[in-house]
Amino acid sequence: MKYYFRIFNQNIEFCLPDNDELNRNFLQQFSLYQPEENNIPSIIIDLIDKPVNVVTGMRNPSIHNDLKNGFNMVARDGNVSFEHENGILHITAYIRFEKLSIIKFLKKVLNWEYTSKEEKIGQIIFERLLVPATFFFPEYFPIHSSAFLSPNNKIALIGGTGGVGKTSAEIELCLNRNYKFLCDDIAILDSKGDLFPNYAFPKIYGYNLVENIRMKNLIFRNRSFIDKLSWRLHQSIFGLAKVRRKIDPSITYSIPQGEKFLVNSFFTLVREFRSDFKTTNISSETATQLNLNVIRTEYAQFFNHIYWHMFNKKAEGRSLPVINNEALFLQMNQTSIKALENVNCYLIKAPIQINHQEFVQELCDIIEKNL
Repeated sequence: MKYYFRIFNQNIEFCLPDNDELNRNFLQQFSLYQPEENNIPSIIIDLIDKPVNVVTGMRNPSIHNDLKNGFNMVARDGNVSFEHENGILHITAYIRFEKLSIIKFLKKVLNWEYTSKEEKIGQIIFERLLVPATFFFPEYFPIHSSAFLSPNNKIALIGGTGGVGKTSAEIELCLNRNYKFLCDDIAILDSKGDLFPNYAFPKIYGYNLVENIRMKNLIFRNRSFIDKLSWRLHQSIFGLAKVRRKIDPSITYSIPQGEKFLVNSFFTLVREFRSDFKTTNISSETATQLNLNVIRTEYAQFFNHIYWHMFNKKAEGRSLPVINNEALFLQMNQTSIKALENVNCYLIKAPIQINHQEFVQELCDIIEKNL
């Protein structure tokens, strides 16, 4: 099946295999995007049901195959190739879906999200394909952040490392303070400071539900007994940070209308051993460096493949790499600084040893005060 959507300001063609469950979940998880069938795609994503067998070119190391106009990444559960030619990015992805129903069910019960790969297809596409795709288009860059539209129509980003409190703030702002949801984990911006929504389903962890009865009721509404039992077992054995569920933002939150939104404020959140919150203004250069350090760690494996691609092209001696980390990092740095020039950038230092609800309330108060 073929589908056409406009995502991150790109016209994207999706080709999916004949799998009813996969197609059903895909359409549900991409329903918030504008269908786009009339324009030539700039990205073509082909999901295939058999692994790509590369038998030409260089293979250094064994999990990396170099292609004429890109490279193929080999992973335990499939492989993905990125090829950029004539202005079009071609992405081919093989994802190993479990064929035996009983094995699929057992893996789902043991999974910390209680989900099958078909059910998490949106997460797979965004994290493995769509966000890395932005690295091939120099006018765009990612920020590791959640993003919202405030009641007074201002766009706020909350950035930082994983687990710092972005999603907890998201829940408070969107459920209790009339903010509208734009993204949970990765925001995509262009050089003008416009944000393009990322409607990948937000991931809610066990610790996000501490003292939050409303979100807990929303999370477990209409879930099966086995689903709830799986949650309790994971939580009791592995802890609150090792169990999570995804939510449909169109059902749980309010969603604003529009394809792009000009960013007003960018808050970078850090935790340290201190007794109170401290908020300081920072430059666009500092905000950029903080974010790019996080992005380098979040997508370290992808950047490793770019380095291996650069190595192989140099060893081959016949053509230049289609993407170069040195040029990419420099371009992202320059694009980000330009995009954030007119954005109010802040660093929020929050105490580590603080009650979770107190942390959430004071953090959101600071965000509202500075918007």
